[in-house]
Amino acid sequence: TINNQLVRGIKEAVESGRGETVIIVGNPGSGKSTFMERFFKTVLETSVRERCAVVKIDVSKATNDLAGLSRWLTKHVKEGLEKLIFKDGLASYEELQGLYFKEYQSWMLGEFKPLYASNKNAFKIKFGEFLSEQKNSDPYTYVLRILEHVVRSRKMLPCLIFDNADAFDFAFQEAVFQYSQAIRETVPFSFIVVPVTDRSFWKLSKAGPFQKYPSKMFYLPVPPTKSVLEKRVEFLKRKIENQKDVRSYFLNKGIRLTIENIQGFAACLEEVFVKEDFVSRRLSWLANNNLKKCLNLAQSVILSPVFSVDDLVKSFVVYGKNVPLKV
Repeated sequence: TINNQLVRGIKEAVESGRGETVIIVGNPGSGKSTFMERFFKTVLETSVRERCAVVKIDVSKATNDLAGLSRWLTKHVKEGLEKLIFKDGLASYEELQGLYFKEYQSWMLGEFKPLYASNKNAFKIKFGEFLSEQKNSDPYTYVLRILEHVVRSRKMLPCLIFDNADAFDFAFQEAVFQYSQAIRETVPFSFIVVPVTDRSFWKLSKAGPFQKYPSKMFYLPVPPTKSVLEKRVEFLKRKIENQKDVRSYFLNKGIRLTIENIQGFAACLEEVFVKEDFVSRRLSWLANNNLKKCLNLAQSVILSPVFSVDDLVKSFVVYGKNVPLKV
């Protein structure tokens, strides 16, 4: 249901010209980052997606420097917007002039009117120096100008995703949320998404900016480990089906696998992890329902000498998939 609710929220924002803040709450490793990436790429219908300017900031890549956080966030929001809006991520002189058109008019009609009337090229060079100074000395205002340009000129909804802030302590997460709301307050027609863990949300919602600013909260449930592994096996089988003419594959370290081996390997994974949920259920318990840890454990099981992949593949090739495989 979170898909439908989030789609409805973005549609309403686009149609009404009113932004919103959404908090995605989920257990650690529940796939919040993957959900957000796939939501904007595949779930959101094309007609709505084309009106959204989506920029995702991976906060986990920041240093644990609270004093420099605002500068770091501004830098990455700026780079994301430039890459999305301008050709090759570089704004032309004319585009920068449009962002600072009020200042351009003020110069042209005010203190630099004689220079504009006598030498327009010199006027443009001087204004270009001003633009360079503004970009470098006050990048936050520059970001706000781009966002206003996205809204007013391009008629799009800026969607800013501040992801993985929960990799840091609560004070850091509060600062990220406060930064996002400062943008939201200045550019009301913006859609802010902040994924957090359930523990972080419970702690931060008691006081501070999470309580001060209005927002909508959606809970992202953890899918069963068996279902996640099943989708990965299905993906592998589709890749094999789509490349029937390819007879062999090279893997790392010069290892070659034939198509029959890969089919057998997929069948073995399906038998062990999907058709019987004994293994997948215990992996989930060991990882405390953390999907990322579950997948790492599954990989360790497959690579473990106890799990004899060679013998299982040989059994499949010799006896066929109708014979049950034993681990």
